[in-house]
Amino acid sequence: MTNLDGEMPAAGDNAKEFLRLLTLHDRQTFAYILLLVPNFNDAEEIAQEVRVKLWQQFGDRFERGTDFGAWARSVAFYEVRAFRRSARRQPIGFSQELLESLGQEFQPAEEELSERRAALDECLSRLSAPVREMLRRHYAGESWEQISQRMNRSTAGLRKAVYRARRTLADCIARTMRREA
Repeated sequence: MTNLDGEMPAAGDNAKEFLRLLTLHDRQTFAYILLLVPNFNDAEEIAQEVRVKLWQQFGDRFERGTDFGAWARSVAFYEVRAFRRSARRQPIGFSQELLESLGQEFQPAEEELSERRAALDECLSRLSAPVREMLRRHYAGESWEQISQRMNRSTAGLRKAVYRARRTLADCIARTMRREA
């Protein structure tokens, strides 16, 4: 794997790039594994093996500029198959055909989720800074009382404002998705 100048990246750069991409795609890869292996503990075990394999193969097999998430899911798919072969101790009950079908269905769902996230980002940017801050605090887990004190608003007014902002975002996302479809 070379950089844009045709030189091999430094080992530290390779690790940083790997960690950045892994962080971006780790949840989606785990969700994919969990779709194929319904036992959470087994999925965790497989996910750890996938992370190790991804790191081992990152320098040799992954080409920069390609879809890391798709590559991670393909590695995960083969790890799930290997797990199924070696873990006959606990029958999973899925046929190979069903596994492959589930794996193929995951990609369009992930693409739609990615499009919805992009629409959310666009719609959030249209909100005023105080409304974005109010939503950020709410979804960060601050209590209604804490937010109302910080923003100098009544709790009831704050709840109504969050409801209106969520409704505005939902409508904006729906319009954006229809426009892009």
